[in-house]
Amino acid sequence: ASEFADKTHRLATRLHDKQTRSSLFRACSQPSVTHLLAADLYHNWTNTNDTPFRWNSEFLKHITNTTTSFLSHLSGINTIPEHATFLSYLPASLGGLCYRDYAISALPSFIKALMRSFRLANTKGLHPLHNRFFYDAQFFTRLRIHYQLTAPRIFDFCNENSIINVSNTGSSAISEITTCSEFLAHYPLKGLTRRLYLATKKHELSTFVRTAPASVRYTLPLLSTLTSLPLHILCRTHEHHRISSHLFELMLKRKLRLPLSNSPSTTCACGTTPA
Repeated sequence: ASEFADKTHRLATRLHDKQTRSSLFRACSQPSVTHLLAADLYHNWTNTNDTPFRWNSEFLKHITNTTTSFLSHLSGINTIPEHATFLSYLPASLGGLCYRDYAISALPSFIKALMRSFRLANTKGLHPLHNRFFYDAQFFTRLRIHYQLTAPRIFDFCNENSIINVSNTGSSAISEITTCSEFLAHYPLKGLTRRLYLATKKHELSTFVRTAPASVRYTLPLLSTLTSLPLHILCRTHEHHRISSHLFELMLKRKLRLPLSNSPSTTCACGTTPA
């Protein structure tokens, strides 16, 4: 977490173009710690009565704080409100800034690693729940608990959000999956984390629409992929095609529903003070 914070700080201070900083942070810095999320969940998940669709740990707090600080640096606003943080974590397909939400990414990364481990064990002729030669005692015990408690809940979540169907996977064999065991044994791992992540963010967005401040709630239907992609996906070959840092900051504030002025005047242009 300290190394991630140090590299993010260097990225923010050594480059002058804000669009370049944001693009590199999204495509390079954030993915550099994603592989640690599954291990963090495995070693620190103690409340087995609750499936951590939104994971929380000390490691996660540190890297999330680093992301928030970087976002504050890009927007020029010291304190980022909760709704802006939420919008920055939405995928571009939902009209967000497309930054990675580590709290949501942890469980999909963990369940994919879990499924791969069990399939490898079965391929080698070893059943991971009964053969202790394949795992040491402590690892075996924890893995069995995670398997028995996590997998059925993930399977139910996939069913409720229509993740398990032919249209999402393009495979006719998936239509035969009706149980958790079949899901773990046969569901394709490719794209699984992306589909779980997107389904969770859609569920959170539907909840956020009902609880967001009124000033933000009425602008949420205006979220569009067309205003998300230009923030990152733009031809950088020619200098004239680049977005200036000032324009990028304005676009970022509009996307995250932040005030365009850092110090708004309390007096209207007509000379009166708003109520």
